[in-house]
Amino acid sequence: MRTIIFILFLTLTAGAAAQTMPIPHAPFPPAVKSYVGLTDEQTVRILRLNSELAQFMTSKLRRQIQVLVEIGQETRKEALDATALGLRYLELEVIRRELADERKKTVRAVQALLTEPQKAKVAALEQALRDRSTACAAVALQLLEEPEAAPASRVALPQWIETDQFSQTSGVMLGASGACPQVPVGVILSGDFSTQP
Repeated sequence: MRTIIFILFLTLTAGAAAQTMPIPHAPFPPAVKSYVGLTDEQTVRILRLNSELAQFMTSKLRRQIQVLVEIGQETRKEALDATALGLRYLELEVIRRELADERKKTVRAVQALLTEPQKAKVAALEQALRDRSTACAAVALQLLEEPEAAPASRVALPQWIETDQFSQTSGVMLGASGACPQVPVGVILSGDFSTQP
């Protein structure tokens, strides 16, 4: 049962992360400021809007976790209550929609701060995002090399795991490779690790 709750938690947090949760109090990326041609005043206002979004998202993510715990409690009961479970799943969907709506609202507010030339630069970035999945598919097919990831995004994965050491294993592919997260870079194994050959 804990596994189900953990999987649901990962699913929800991955969805939220995919919506690019802003990091409060993070410095404004100089490359973005320079490329778009933002003024200091614009960067301060953009950071403020992102901080407000992060606060909203944090409160909603806390509630999502609480609801997942409640779902776990309900599913452990001998007699399942379809209404109680249904209401909690409904609440999860409502929260997901609120998060998406608030993010869209913030994007509109930030874009309203931009001049026309700045909007053209942002439009070029939007096109690059649309082309990203095609480029990542080409990376996965070895048609081109993936660009170097920023040092902060590199994750050291253990290289010592051998699957024949375990009696029962199952796993999932990790996809955290630089600019193309769908390109697998590792495996998470689970199972009975007590049996050694």
